[in-house]
Amino acid sequence: MNDQTSGAKLIVLSQVTFRKALGILGMSLPFILLIGGLFFDQKIGTSISAYYHFGPSAEAYRPAMGDVFVGVLFLIGMALIFYQGYEKKDEPISDSLVATGAGICAIAVALIPTDDKKTMFEDIIGDIHMLFAAVFFVALTYFCWVIFTRTDKPGNESAGKKKRNRIYKACAVIMAVALVLIAVVLTLLSDSMETRLVEHYYAVFWLESIAIFFFGLAWWTKANTS
Repeated sequence: MNDQTSGAKLIVLSQVTFRKALGILGMSLPFILLIGGLFFDQKIGTSISAYYHFGPSAEAYRPAMGDVFVGVLFLIGMALIFYQGYEKKDEPISDSLVATGAGICAIAVALIPTDDKKTMFEDIIGDIHMLFAAVFFVALTYFCWVIFTRTDKPGNESAGKKKRNRIYKACAVIMAVALVLIAVVLTLLSDSMETRLVEHYYAVFWLESIAIFFFGLAWWTKANTS
């Protein structure tokens, strides 16, 4: 085996490992936060971002789920920023541009806390947080629907590629529906109904968890490309 062939195989292996790691992070994050929050804080966050405010106990040591939330989002963000996709001159938006934008948004979501509803300044910060979160999810949905389904052989895809494309598009649809439902809950419903759904039934948390899980599933599927 010559050095060029060996190098090419190492690049492929590193890409597979990268995609699997990103998939695992996405699929596991909601479960880690849910289980950790219930075990250490005896509660569920009203959203994924609400775990930012889950701090360590002053009375006895326990992991801060807020640190877990920030740490995992940083890992996802940095991985996306350094992602190298397939670049084609005829594509209006490159893979790397979308990935970098999504990565920057993920880090911004981690650094800018969600609204804790205490002051007007926190309300403004919370709105900025929501904007970055929305762009992050839209970019991930675009990845699943457009970027992952691209092919060098349009109309002549392998059976495996067609199957994966169905998975990618299903993930994109589920993510898009979850985002629309979140928008409906937060903007179109009455205050009393929104409070009931968000604080008592954790609607935003479950919908965000679904979106993040299927983002991870899409990347895991991409990692197993034959």
